[in-house]
Amino acid sequence: MKSAPFDHVRATSVEHAVAVLAEHADSARVLAGGQSLVPLLATRRAQPSLLVDINGLAELAYLRTEDGHVEIGALTRNRVIETSPITAKDAPLIVAALRHSGHVTIRNRSTIGGSASYAHPAGENPAALLTLGASIVLTGPAGRRILPAGEFFRGPHRTAAGPDELLTAIRVPVSPPETLVAVAELARRHGDFALVAVLSTLRLDSSGRIAAASLGVG
Repeated sequence: MKSAPFDHVRATSVEHAVAVLAEHADSARVLAGGQSLVPLLATRRAQPSLLVDINGLAELAYLRTEDGHVEIGALTRNRVIETSPITAKDAPLIVAALRHSGHVTIRNRSTIGGSASYAHPAGENPAALLTLGASIVLTGPAGRRILPAGEFFRGPHRTAAGPDELLTAIRVPVSPPETLVAVAELARRHGDFALVAVLSTLRLDSSGRIAAASLGVG
């Protein structure tokens, strides 16, 4: 099956992308890595009249630690996040989760913003973001707003982003150095969507007692 016909606009800036989304409302979809969207187009489960391609927006591809958070631009490829010393040190649960997300060739192309926007109930990124208490940065015609992950994700394939808003960044609280993390999944094959997944973080105090813990199930 081939996709339904659509027009294609290559965004030249975040402002341009938002303006196009605002003009076309529910008939437009954002194209980033395409690992989730392209299969939907090919099977006609998604039939937008316009694709807004943000792959040229270098300002959305970054990874840094500031103000007690790891901030990740929406266009940052998952493989970059998985192999970065920043996330290895400050957000190790995301690294552990990504190792279960598809195969390396997929992670080379897929983006954290696309994973979050698709909101697949078996997706590793959404589960990790919820477990870590991350925040989602949305940019729209009225400016920027930041939502806790628990408010952004509203259900399978449903988010709080408006049709004229672009997910531009994700902010994850820095994990203390002594934090332990674990991810376990049951899947038909490695790289498939999980049938069930459990993600956890644990921090012990100086006496060996649990000082903080979080648990996520997907």
